[in-house]
Amino acid sequence: MYPALGLFPGHRAMLIATSMLESYAEGFADAAFLTYLSGLCNKQFTATQYALLSSLAPLALRTIGGLSGFMAAAIGFIPFFVMSAFAALPAMALMLVILRYYPPEERAIA
Repeated sequence: MYPALGLFPGHRAMLIATSMLESYAEGFADAAFLTYLSGLCNKQFTATQYALLSSLAPLALRTIGGLSGFMAAAIGFIPFFVMSAFAALPAMALMLVILRYYPPEERAIA
């Protein structure tokens, strides 16, 4: 949606649609990620393991993520957003591989 937003600057409806779709997709991604992390945790050490695993997730965002503004300014916002979407594909493939080899434990809800 961000490249489309870049093609229609100043259009309030496009901004609202982009914001809504991003929030919707992020909510699903967060719920899936938190569920997966919870499944990885050992029942005896759930709080510690969950805290450690969830603190690792935003590490790249907090360290090298700040440089993205310089890159976007250098190459332009539309190419930057397209490049970002393609750059996320290997991470998504890696998540599928990890999920296949390390599935979360299935636990019965008591």
